[in-house]
Amino acid sequence: MRLVTRGDLDGLTSAIIITLKEPIDQIVLVHPQDITDKRVEIRSDDVLANVPYDPRCGMWFDHHLLTDNNETPPKNFKGRYRIAPSAARLVYEYYLEKHPKDPDLLRMSKLVDETDRLDAAQLTPDDVENPRDYILLGYTIDSRTGLGSFEDYFHKLVKWLQTKPIAEVLRQPEVRERIDRIRNELGEFRELLRRNSFQLNNVV
Repeated sequence: MRLVTRGDLDGLTSAIIITLKEPIDQIVLVHPQDITDKRVEIRSDDVLANVPYDPRCGMWFDHHLLTDNNETPPKNFKGRYRIAPSAARLVYEYYLEKHPKDPDLLRMSKLVDETDRLDAAQLTPDDVENPRDYILLGYTIDSRTGLGSFEDYFHKLVKWLQTKPIAEVLRQPEVRERIDRIRNELGEFRELLRRNSFQLNNVV
């Protein structure tokens, strides 16, 4: 069974929960438009999360507004759909209703809350200037860094976050390398702003 999802914190959190509850043997990272354009071969037992619906799949979770370009699922589809802060929230609700006392799921509560905040851009200035914990980790999930294999990094995060606290995950060398990159670039960006802009009332 495969999980087909997007390579961001929402896709990661969805993957962590789904791989705990389903016999997933492969995670495939895709761009949502590839699903819409039918550029990805979808199998009947695939689980899709945080990407558009495809009628060939076995289970689907998503929280985005359906557009005219998207397939519409039947009423009895397996999974969950509604407008929500994140797809991970829907995945979490789906499995928690089936396993309300599952300690592994209950441990994911904070991760799901923070995924909601990042995916819905409900961030404070401090989250942007001084990110911590899951928000900081979410910033490291970017395939454009050029720091090693992104898919390998994503898969490692799935395994680590299923068993390790966030503080320990942030200490992993691959994660630290990306955090250092983020903080260095933030410092450079601040310096560029100071040199090349000024503030007039509430406008930069």
